[in-house]
Amino acid sequence: MILEKEKNPAAIPFYEICRFTGHGDWPVSKEAVFEEEQLRYREMAEFVQSLDRDWFLFTYEDMIQKRFDKLNNYLGFAVAPDAEVPAATGKDKVVRKKATGDWRQWFTEADIELFKPAYQDYMKVIGYDLEDWATSKTPVIEPEFSSIYMQNLTRKATKNIILRYADPLMQRLLHRS
Repeated sequence: MILEKEKNPAAIPFYEICRFTGHGDWPVSKEAVFEEEQLRYREMAEFVQSLDRDWFLFTYEDMIQKRFDKLNNYLGFAVAPDAEVPAATGKDKVVRKKATGDWRQWFTEADIELFKPAYQDYMKVIGYDLEDWATSKTPVIEPEFSSIYMQNLTRKATKNIILRYADPLMQRLLHRS
């Protein structure tokens, strides 16, 4: 389905892909996808609303645009704008495009109709434009950031599992000598 979406992004709503993700019985219904997203984003909105003034919200968009001034003032030191997630942490798998708005390539009008009610409260709390739901007129989904990325996740997961068990064994062997 991902390969089909790459070939013709407008042909398959993103929620169809979501029906086949997660754990348990799948495919789930379109309604179940909506309910899961609604719950997730309601909980995130409630969490953000529960934060007191001691918390600082830093958006992904600010990070990508390297708008660190307010964050630096909050922290009391300058954040390195060129920092990277070290590969050795195993968390580098989350690094992808380093761009914002990619949802515009993936979402169709059917997705907006389904997801907009689920996302509105969270968007309002974070300060996103509630009216900006424009999708790309000529959507492009790059395999490097979709099918190839997904294929690499399984390889990285296997590597991380091996390293998780191999590292303690190597440490024990090194300490015996």
